[in-house]
Amino acid sequence: MLPLPAHQGYDAVIVGGGHNGLVAAAYLARAGRSVLVLERLDATGGAAVSTRPFA
Repeated sequence: MLPLPAHQGYDAVIVGGGHNGLVAAAYLARAGRSVLVLERLDATGGAAVSTRPFA
């Protein structure tokens, strides 16, 4: 498990690094907001990744 960055002042926290969360984070970042994306898995992308998420 990776430690959180030392920066404590975020404008938005996105829970879930799926494709919708990543797009939302990108729009917020382009608007000059400070964004933290939290993802439980080792890779981002949600159901849009090429790995098999379910048995």
